[in-house]
Amino acid sequence: MGVKLRERQLDSGKISLYLDIYHKGKRNYEFLDLHLEVIKKNREIRRLAEAIRSKRELQLYNKQYDFEHNDEDITLTDFIIHLKDNSNKTSSKNYGSVLHHLKAYHKKEKVRFDDLTSAWLEGFRAYLLSKVKKSTARTYFLIFRSLLNKAAAKGYIKGNPLNRYDIENIEKDPALDSVLN
Repeated sequence: MGVKLRERQLDSGKISLYLDIYHKGKRNYEFLDLHLEVIKKNREIRRLAEAIRSKRELQLYNKQYDFEHNDEDITLTDFIIHLKDNSNKTSSKNYGSVLHHLKAYHKKEKVRFDDLTSAWLEGFRAYLLSKVKKSTARTYFLIFRSLLNKAAAKGYIKGNPLNRYDIENIEKDPALDSVLN
Protein backbone atom coordinates (compact mmCIF):
# COMPACT_ATOMS: atom_id res chain seq x y z
CA MET A 1 0.00 0.00 0.00
CA GLY A 2 1.28 3.43 -0.82
CA VAL A 3 0.59 6.85 -2.21
CA LYS A 4 3.27 8.50 -4.30
CA LEU A 5 3.34 11.98 -5.75
CA ARG A 6 4.19 11.81 -9.44
CA GLU A 7 4.89 14.33 -12.19
CA ARG A 8 4.03 14.29 -15.86
CA GLN A 9 5.34 16.65 -18.52
CA LEU A 10 2.53 18.23 -20.56
CA ASP A 11 2.76 19.44 -24.14
CA SER A 12 2.29 23.01 -22.90
CA GLY A 13 5.57 22.83 -21.01
CA LYS A 14 3.91 22.66 -17.60
CA ILE A 15 4.29 19.73 -15.25
CA SER A 16 1.09 18.07 -14.01
CA LEU A 17 1.09 16.59 -10.49
CA TYR A 18 -0.90 13.46 -9.67
CA LEU A 19 -1.11 10.74 -7.04
CA ASP A 20 -0.19 7.15 -7.82
CA ILE A 21 -2.24 5.12 -5.31
CA TYR A 22 -1.55 1.42 -4.81
CA HIS A 23 -3.97 -0.30 -2.41
CA LYS A 24 -5.14 -3.91 -2.10
CA GLY A 25 -3.42 -4.92 -5.30
CA LYS A 26 -5.02 -2.17 -7.37
CA ARG A 27 -3.45 0.95 -8.81
CA ASN A 28 -5.40 4.18 -9.17
CA TYR A 29 -4.40 7.65 -10.22
CA GLU A 30 -5.77 10.87 -8.79
CA PHE A 31 -5.02 13.95 -10.83
CA LEU A 32 -4.64 16.96 -8.56
CA ASP A 33 -5.24 19.73 -11.10
CA LEU A 34 -1.99 21.29 -9.88
CA HIS A 35 0.61 22.35 -12.40
CA LEU A 36 4.21 23.44 -12.07
CA GLU A 37 5.79 25.89 -14.44
CA VAL A 38 9.39 25.29 -15.45
CA ILE A 39 10.54 28.88 -15.06
CA LYS A 40 8.83 29.65 -11.71
CA LYS A 41 9.60 28.54 -8.19
CA ASN A 42 6.89 26.05 -7.35
CA ARG A 43 7.55 25.47 -3.67
CA GLU A 44 3.99 26.24 -2.48
CA ILE A 45 2.36 24.05 -5.12
CA ARG A 46 4.66 21.15 -4.20
CA ARG A 47 3.80 21.60 -0.50
CA LEU A 48 0.09 21.54 -1.30
CA ALA A 49 0.50 18.41 -3.44
CA GLU A 50 2.49 16.72 -0.67
CA ALA A 51 -0.19 17.60 1.89
CA ILE A 52 -2.86 16.03 -0.34
CA ARG A 53 -0.69 12.94 -0.79
CA SER A 54 -0.26 12.59 2.98
CA LYS A 55 -3.98 12.94 3.57
CA ARG A 56 -4.82 10.21 1.02
CA GLU A 57 -2.24 7.88 2.54
CA LEU A 58 -3.67 8.47 6.02
CA GLN A 59 -7.18 7.74 4.73
CA LEU A 60 -5.98 4.42 3.28
CA TYR A 61 -4.31 3.41 6.56
CA ASN A 62 -7.39 4.38 8.55
CA LYS A 63 -9.58 2.18 6.36
CA GLN A 64 -7.12 -0.72 6.45
CA TYR A 65 -7.01 -0.73 10.25
CA ASP A 66 -10.76 0.02 10.67
CA PHE A 67 -10.31 3.61 11.79
CA GLU A 68 -12.84 4.93 9.31
CA HIS A 69 -14.39 7.21 11.93
CA ASN A 70 -11.36 9.49 11.60
CA ASP A 71 -12.45 10.39 8.09
CA GLU A 72 -13.40 14.05 8.34
CA ASP A 73 -15.51 13.85 5.18
CA ILE A 74 -18.30 11.79 6.79
CA THR A 75 -21.53 13.73 7.20
CA LEU A 76 -24.48 13.24 9.49
CA THR A 77 -26.51 12.40 6.41
CA ASP A 78 -24.04 9.65 5.39
CA PHE A 79 -24.04 8.26 8.91
CA ILE A 80 -27.85 8.06 9.10
CA ILE A 81 -28.05 6.44 5.66
CA HIS A 82 -25.50 3.83 6.78
CA LEU A 83 -27.51 3.06 9.94
CA LYS A 84 -30.77 3.01 7.97
CA ASP A 85 -29.36 0.52 5.46
CA ASN A 86 -28.01 -1.75 8.21
CA SER A 87 -30.98 -1.76 10.61
CA ASN A 88 -34.15 -3.74 11.07
CA LYS A 89 -37.28 -2.66 9.22
CA THR A 90 -38.74 -0.51 12.04
CA SER A 91 -35.50 1.31 12.85
CA SER A 92 -34.80 1.79 9.17
CA LYS A 93 -38.19 3.44 8.70
CA ASN A 94 -37.65 5.68 11.74
CA TYR A 95 -34.18 6.73 10.57
CA GLY A 96 -35.59 7.43 7.11
CA SER A 97 -38.31 9.68 8.55
CA VAL A 98 -35.81 11.66 10.62
CA LEU A 99 -33.48 11.92 7.64
CA HIS A 100 -36.32 13.21 5.45
CA HIS A 101 -37.09 15.98 7.95
CA LEU A 102 -33.41 16.83 8.47
CA LYS A 103 -32.93 17.35 4.74
CA ALA A 104 -36.17 19.31 4.40
CA TYR A 105 -35.21 21.61 7.28
CA HIS A 106 -31.57 22.00 6.24
CA LYS A 107 -32.53 22.58 2.57
CA LYS A 108 -29.34 20.87 1.42
CA GLU A 109 -28.63 17.28 0.44
CA LYS A 110 -25.97 16.78 3.12
CA VAL A 111 -26.09 17.77 6.79
CA ARG A 112 -22.63 17.98 8.37
CA PHE A 113 -21.96 17.38 12.05
CA ASP A 114 -20.54 20.92 12.21
CA ASP A 115 -23.97 22.30 11.28
CA LEU A 116 -25.45 21.20 14.62
CA THR A 117 -25.27 24.47 16.54
CA SER A 118 -27.71 25.44 19.30
CA ALA A 119 -29.53 27.74 16.89
CA TRP A 120 -29.73 24.96 14.28
CA LEU A 121 -31.10 22.48 16.83
CA GLU A 122 -33.70 24.97 18.06
CA GLY A 123 -34.69 25.68 14.47
CA PHE A 124 -35.01 21.95 13.75
CA ARG A 125 -37.20 21.52 16.84
CA ALA A 126 -39.43 24.40 15.71
CA TYR A 127 -39.55 22.95 12.19
CA LEU A 128 -40.68 19.55 13.49
CA LEU A 129 -43.37 21.15 15.66
CA SER A 130 -44.68 23.03 12.63
CA LYS A 131 -44.77 19.94 10.37
CA VAL A 132 -45.97 17.05 12.55
CA LYS A 133 -47.95 16.42 15.74
CA LYS A 134 -46.19 17.23 19.01
CA SER A 135 -45.93 13.57 19.99
CA THR A 136 -44.40 12.72 16.59
CA ALA A 137 -41.99 15.65 16.86
CA ARG A 138 -40.90 14.39 20.27
CA THR A 139 -40.41 10.87 18.90
CA TYR A 140 -38.33 12.17 15.99
CA PHE A 141 -36.25 14.29 18.35
CA LEU A 142 -35.61 11.26 20.59
CA ILE A 143 -34.61 9.18 17.57
CA PHE A 144 -32.34 12.03 16.46
CA ARG A 145 -30.75 12.12 19.93
CA SER A 146 -30.20 8.35 19.73
CA LEU A 147 -28.53 8.76 16.31
CA LEU A 148 -26.21 11.42 17.70
CA ASN A 149 -25.35 9.19 20.68
CA LYS A 150 -24.34 6.49 18.19
CA ALA A 151 -22.27 8.99 16.21
CA ALA A 152 -20.51 10.06 19.42
CA ALA A 153 -19.84 6.42 20.34
CA LYS A 154 -18.27 5.86 16.91
CA GLY A 155 -16.09 8.96 17.32
CA TYR A 156 -17.67 11.10 14.60
CA ILE A 157 -18.46 13.81 17.15
CA LYS A 158 -17.00 14.51 20.58
CA GLY A 159 -20.34 14.49 22.35
CA ASN A 160 -24.03 14.63 21.66
CA PRO A 161 -25.09 18.30 21.46
CA LEU A 162 -28.65 17.23 22.31
CA ASN A 163 -27.52 16.03 25.73
CA ARG A 164 -27.16 19.72 26.62
CA TYR A 165 -30.44 20.56 24.92
CA ASP A 166 -33.77 20.52 26.72
CA ILE A 167 -36.04 18.32 24.65
CA GLU A 168 -38.60 18.33 27.43
CA ASN A 169 -39.88 21.60 25.94
CA ILE A 170 -41.69 19.39 23.47
CA GLU A 171 -44.97 18.44 25.07
CA LYS A 172 -44.98 14.91 26.41
CA ASP A 173 -47.54 12.30 25.47
CA PRO A 174 -48.04 9.91 28.46
CA ALA A 175 -48.74 6.96 26.14
CA LEU A 176 -45.52 7.67 24.26
CA ASP A 177 -43.49 7.86 27.48
CA SER A 178 -44.40 4.30 28.40
CA VAL A 179 -43.11 3.10 25.03
CA LEU A 180 -39.90 5.15 25.05
CA ASN A 181 -38.89 4.53 28.67
